[in-house]
Amino acid sequence: MNLFVIILLLALGIILMVAELFLLPGVSIAGIASGCCLVLANFYIYKLYGLTACLCSSIATLLLFCWGVYKFMKSKTLKKMSLNSVIDGQVPSARHQVKIGDKGVTITRLAEYGQADFDGKVLEVRSVDGFIDPKTPVEVKRISGDTVMVAKQKID
Repeated sequence: MNLFVIILLLALGIILMVAELFLLPGVSIAGIASGCCLVLANFYIYKLYGLTACLCSSIATLLLFCWGVYKFMKSKTLKKMSLNSVIDGQVPSARHQVKIGDKGVTITRLAEYGQADFDGKVLEVRSVDGFIDPKTPVEVKRISGDTVMVAKQKID
């Protein structure tokens, strides 16, 4: 009966630990119960069979745990649980939407950064002049990477 309880505790400890790693992330009841089962099983082995049997059991438990993790990683169950979607969207570059000299109107206040409308295209822009109020005509002065630099439009 004692050997059956020990084997049951070891098996339950390994199963709960694999479940903790893959199904129930974080410190949960399964992880705590797994640790308790493994410690209790090794305590019984040490008490009934001695130190050598306890060390052999600990090594065997570790090897079984590694084998269980390996088999679970190779199983199709993990494939079913994982996310397989592919993100193929792209952010349109401001470099291709406006060019130097294009004129537009600010939508928001440009406290260095803000939004401006260039013929129906709303872009995030940066002010070269400092603060620019909303609904102020602006002109593209420079494009650096994806940053559109604007200045107040000179009124002739």
